[in-house]
Amino acid sequence: MSLLGSVSAFSLETVLRLLASTGKTGQLEVRSDTQEGTLALSDGRLVSASIDDETGDVALGAIFAIEKGDFEFATLDHARREDLEGELEELLDRAAGERDRLVAIRGLIPHDGIRFRLSERAAERAEIKLSSEQWRALLAVDGERDVIGIADHLGIRRLAALGLLADLARAGLVDPVEPSSGTGPEDGRRLVPRHLPSSRPLPSTPAGEPIVLRGSLAEFPLETVLQLLAATKKTGRVELRPGREKGTLGMAVGRLVAAVWEEEEDGELALGASLTAGSGEFDFVPMAEAPPANLTGELDELLGRAAEARDRLVAIRAVIPSERVRFRLSDRATARPEITLTSYQWRALVAVDGERDVAGIAEHLRIRRLP
Repeated sequence: MSLLGSVSAFSLETVLRLLASTGKTGQLEVRSDTQEGTLALSDGRLVSASIDDETGDVALGAIFAIEKGDFEFATLDHARREDLEGELEELLDRAAGERDRLVAIRGLIPHDGIRFRLSERAAERAEIKLSSEQWRALLAVDGERDVIGIADHLGIRRLAALGLLADLARAGLVDPVEPSSGTGPEDGRRLVPRHLPSSRPLPSTPAGEPIVLRGSLAEFPLETVLQLLAATKKTGRVELRPGREKGTLGMAVGRLVAAVWEEEEDGELALGASLTAGSGEFDFVPMAEAPPANLTGELDELLGRAAEARDRLVAIRAVIPSERVRFRLSDRATARPEITLTSYQWRALVAVDGERDVAGIAEHLRIRRLP
């Protein structure tokens, strides 16, 4: 897993744009209680869609019609097949049109267990014109067959049968009928919607708060995650777990307003430390109110300043790779013709005794660890 989230919290359009912007190759599974669809990407391009027995544009629209459930993206070496053509925005437009069509169909035929009978309303029309495809569908209507039964009888896919039956219902040629409660076992297999186990249920925090987005910092850099939350106007906190350290960022209606690192550092230095996280996981937890603010400025401005702090911390880590490192005064300093120290630096030198590590010197100086 490199990204796991809630469909109701993050639209598929937003998720696909994130995957496209990061040039991902892999598979995005989208699941509800009754359906499971798969989208494939290759170098950030959306190249395939499949759900049940459908592929291509129709499958893409059906996946976009899933409003509740979860999604999971897994990185792969290559896409297994390609059945979509076009740029992402063009595909998203086509998907939205197909989704709207399926939503309208579901307004007439709410589930696949609906049965059909010929309608007396058709007698009110002076003339009835049917295509051969519609005529075949009418012949399959016997009051007993549901959507899947008619699709099987016609030898066509379920979504194609849904479209045909919806057209006939709109034309007043057939009436959808809810099945009776005394359905037999064989019919019941078709009438009861499938309930799939969630592929990987989204967890909760120890306090029971919902997590609506979880991902890998190695796959999705923190800057990209923050831009996603900004674009979707989210309020809540991002929890970072890059190894033994941890950080928390606060969002308020898409604005980055707070940063805390290791529960002792806050503000821009904490944001810079957060940007050094190149591995581990992140979670986004929605909140009714944003965490207390300690940052001001627009996201790009904040990220620009934080990048400077990040680069400084990375350079420090090249000199002091571990906080368990201890220190001693160096003979190398005698090579300099003159040594000038601030009072701050002098106090740090006095604390160097060959035994204290970073945390020990910070404690001795009564300052925070990162300074």
